[in-house]
Amino acid sequence: MAVLPGKSSSDPVDGNLAATYTLIYSFLTKHSHTKAAEALKKSAKDVVVLKDNMEVDGPSLDRIVKEWKTLAPK
Repeated sequence: MAVLPGKSSSDPVDGNLAATYTLIYSFLTKHSHTKAAEALKKSAKDVVVLKDNMEVDGPSLDRIVKEWKTLAPK
């Protein structure tokens, strides 16, 4: 994940937003939602540089959602 110049990766808001964009972009490209991925890439260009075949540090969005669902009150 590459945060753009002028944006601080140590700023929790910018860092969290960039990480969220990266996870969503990775999820969309993994599931062949190319139009949605390109729309997100264009939308996020002022926050983060999204590249194809990026390695995501930590769990995937699929895994995060699965864990969240198991922890959500029923």
